[in-house]
Amino acid sequence: MTPPGTASNRRAESQLSLAIWLSAIVAMTLISVFFSYQFARVQTIWIDETTQMSGLTLSIPDLFRWLAGENQGRFGVPGDRMPPLSYMLGMAWASVFGLSEFPMRLFGLFVSSIGLIPFAASLRMISQRRASVLLFLLFALSPNFITTSVEIRAYPLFLTLASTGTWLLIVYSDASQRPSQRFVPYAMALVGIAAAYTHFFGVIFGGCFLGAAFVVDLSRRQINGHLIAAGFMFLVLIGGLLPFIAGASSLSASGDVAAPTASDYVRMLYRLIAGPAFYVYPVFLVLYFIGILLVLSGVAEKTVHAIGRLIYHKSADGINYVVLGLVMLIASGVLVTFFSSFFIKNFSVLRPNYSVWMTPAVFLLLATGLSTAYGAKIIVRLVNVGLALAVTGFIV
Repeated sequence: MTPPGTASNRRAESQLSLAIWLSAIVAMTLISVFFSYQFARVQTIWIDETTQMSGLTLSIPDLFRWLAGENQGRFGVPGDRMPPLSYMLGMAWASVFGLSEFPMRLFGLFVSSIGLIPFAASLRMISQRRASVLLFLLFALSPNFITTSVEIRAYPLFLTLASTGTWLLIVYSDASQRPSQRFVPYAMALVGIAAAYTHFFGVIFGGCFLGAAFVVDLSRRQINGHLIAAGFMFLVLIGGLLPFIAGASSLSASGDVAAPTASDYVRMLYRLIAGPAFYVYPVFLVLYFIGILLVLSGVAEKTVHAIGRLIYHKSADGINYVVLGLVMLIASGVLVTFFSSFFIKNFSVLRPNYSVWMTPAVFLLLATGLSTAYGAKIIVRLVNVGLALAVTGFIV
């Protein structure tokens, strides 16, 4: 017989635990916003940010024509290889807060801070509360997030859309979220379309995370017609990018860039989880990557388990579909980017900020490694020690 009040006590404890978790997430969000704000105060404007600021002075029709290649030298600054969505949202912000450098940096901070909400929701779904708090700290205080968040470019919006899309992929991959099979694919397609109209690499992001969802379905031995329809919708609606692609191509026609070297590929991968600020403190860089490698031990175990179940046992029983989806998203993104670098010669596709969309997925994949279901407890302890070192590497 269940003692009186046991169920209500458990609910109260769960609510208290949730309140503590939310308080920790909000506190770290405020800390992240504070550091980003301080960085915005001292950051100097870059030449590509002057391009964005110049474009924001145009009307919507003139903006479309400019981004499509018409009169690109009208401002005396380099033209832009961007779709129009970040410009349009920036215009709305500037109409209220003014078109000058600092208000536009605050626009980026506002947009990127919104992206922390789906990132926190993803962590809540896939990891234990303590681990989720630590991973949120890693992401929100990472040099990549803080520097990207105040750029007067498309990247703050691109990062937020990437966080949102990755959260939707996790919801779709979670076997317990059955209603998601019908509605989430269309939300995924809409986020992918928004990302594509924010940055051309959003096309890669949208294709990769819809493709990752399809692989998850294949591993379940099922085909979801809603996902197929959403993928078709994505392909049709990104056709509107063609005029802007033509304008970007005309900018790139002036000459080829140097062929990528091995260091370019390594730098792109490195920047997915770390920033150039780490170069100043090599000791903490070593500690950080010790932590990352220990966390990856848990990820690798789950990934190998999933592949083994599919290939050798021909069974999907016990597979962590969230891990599978995240691995497919990151792997396909890296492979497509690397493959493109062999054929696109008029600009460098390996620039780290082009692949910023993979950063939320990388940190979320690390979160899954903190609570491996298949390894010994010693691995979990090692991973937690490694994560503590990683946090030290960021904060100190």
